[in-house]
Amino acid sequence: MKKLLFIGFLFCFAFTTKAQNLIYNGSFEQNNINGNDCREEIDNVTYSSLMHHSTASSIYGNLENGIFFRSCITYDSTIVSDDIAHEGSYAIRVILIDTIVNNFHYEKYTSLSLSLSTNLQINAYYKLSYHQKILPHIYPNNFIAGQVVIGISDSATAFGTTIDTLPYPTTNWTKVELTFQATIPAQHLTIKAALEQGYHGVLVDDFVLKLDSLPPNAIYEQEGKKQLLKVVDILGRESKLTATGLLFYIYSDGTVEKRIILE
Repeated sequence: MKKLLFIGFLFCFAFTTKAQNLIYNGSFEQNNINGNDCREEIDNVTYSSLMHHSTASSIYGNLENGIFFRSCITYDSTIVSDDIAHEGSYAIRVILIDTIVNNFHYEKYTSLSLSLSTNLQINAYYKLSYHQKILPHIYPNNFIAGQVVIGISDSATAFGTTIDTLPYPTTNWTKVELTFQATIPAQHLTIKAALEQGYHGVLVDDFVLKLDSLPPNAIYEQEGKKQLLKVVDILGRESKLTATGLLFYIYSDGTVEKRIILE
């Protein structure tokens, strides 16, 4: 009975954890910005003081850690429309400029982190979603790749481990979804511009990170009394831990657990 209750408790805990967003301020709505104050070209310290649960580590001094408002009309050379934020009033501009001007290599890029409510569990799978669009600009050919790099880190000012590098070249708000396996007990989601020659300008908003599945041996390693020997399907064929469908987990103490794993 205790074993069943223990497993049931862990199941409820996992279900609750999976239901919540692990990112504190993924929509950038929690901040100390007053009024209709559009912000651009601000230094890392200023950004970090304005935006809650987020730290900037951008390169090259004052940089476009762009904090944009839905109500902004124009700002410098950027054309700002009503959908500058996907939801709410705030979005972040991630930008890279890597070029040579008068024989000087000119490089600067946005880099920032978002704090997580709990450390990621090593080998657990997580599902990340966010919205992005290419930065609207009077020179649209400058910003065509739509590429940012996403990572996880145990430091607010270090990028850490990359989990996504794919470009999403769209001028409309697009939802990006990906599932990854945590390799470090990260405390931060990290975001930076893709580091390659040219220009990149992307707006990002609505970051959501949820637990997708626990490590296969998480429950039983905590018990410390039995080990997983193998996993078989309904026909008795040995299966991988990543398989889906009706599976049977066979343990060293002779117990068998039935699990239904969905994609």
